[in-house]
Amino acid sequence: VGIQVILMDITERKKAEEQIRIKDTAIASSINAIALADLGGNVTYANSSFLNMWGFDDIKEILGKPVVGFWQQEDQALEMVGRLRRGEGWIGELTAIRKDGSTSEVQLTANMVKDGAGRPVCLMGSFIDITERKRMENALAHERDLLQALMDNVPDSIYFKDSRSRFTRINRAHAEEMGVEDPEEAIGKTDFDFYPDRFSKEAYEDEQNIVRSGQPLVGKIEKIEKDGRIHWFSTTKTPMIDREGNINGIVGIS
Repeated sequence: VGIQVILMDITERKKAEEQIRIKDTAIASSINAIALADLGGNVTYANSSFLNMWGFDDIKEILGKPVVGFWQQEDQALEMVGRLRRGEGWIGELTAIRKDGSTSEVQLTANMVKDGAGRPVCLMGSFIDITERKRMENALAHERDLLQALMDNVPDSIYFKDSRSRFTRINRAHAEEMGVEDPEEAIGKTDFDFYPDRFSKEAYEDEQNIVRSGQPLVGKIEKIEKDGRIHWFSTTKTPMIDREGNINGIVGIS
């Protein structure tokens, strides 16, 4: 009986050891960069993805080093460590300093690891390289700023509308024509908020026909009676088509 009890205990222990081995293997082979640090904030473990992300060849190069030294924003990293020690999680973006001195943009998700009794054991961080995403975001922001600068320096009225003829962007010339100081005031509104119903209804019907057919409207002469004056416009409107080939609005120049 004694031998049988010992064999059962060994079996359970082996199962537990196998579960631990599986978890260790999962962390070690994760495509996310994962690192552990002691409660003092010093590195105790890093998987191969972490070493690759930072450009290290051997884990011995980083063991025992303070985690705040891996970031360009050291003050923010110190704040993050402090929050983790208080048992709070942390999600944010930081600029990583690689071994060769180059930098990369990283999204970090970090938390305090606790044992079964709820006692703090270590700090854990999971990292995703978002350098390319940030580059694209910055490029898009630059393009938006350039587009707005070009629009605001063109004397013609330029405006973008969604598929329901609501303004999504206008230039300053069109804002002045509509009688608003800030182009942002027009966002989400329609011609009905600024022009007589007769003109607005005709413009709406033209735009909805463009959305349905995909055919542009070129050089239409429009007449608007506003503030006791008659205004004449030559207007061209074309469909806006997304990458999937769907029409999601119109752009107009008057």
